[in-house]
Amino acid sequence: MKRNDDDKFKYISIFKDYAREYIDSKMNIKSDSYDRICVNYNQWFCEASYRIKLSEKLGFKVTADPYQKISDRGQGSSFDSFEYENKASSMNVLERWKVFKDDSFYKSLFEDRELLELSKMIFNIDIPKFI
Repeated sequence: MKRNDDDKFKYISIFKDYAREYIDSKMNIKSDSYDRICVNYNQWFCEASYRIKLSEKLGFKVTADPYQKISDRGQGSSFDSFEYENKASSMNVLERWKVFKDDSFYKSLFEDRELLELSKMIFNIDIPKFI
């Protein structure tokens, strides 16, 4: 991750664009000519019912089973490599942000009020105070 002000603005801007798109799709605000399926990764990881719903929308085989495979593209998980192969649901993916919690550049991304508001709307959580 680059660490200058231009990159900071770029990262925040990209997040906001994706966040607005996700929120708009959940609220059916836009009526585009294309179908889009926005995925909340945290919800996908935690909720079998959400995975089933997405599978049905995408025309995949419907299963509530957690997905256990690590992609062999690249070098596996950028955090855990192939350590959790065949047991991917055991990865602590919702805590990965903690790797960056003391990083000043990472923390500076959360100075943007709109980013915080969009995050709250999507994830229904307040960003921890120590960030």
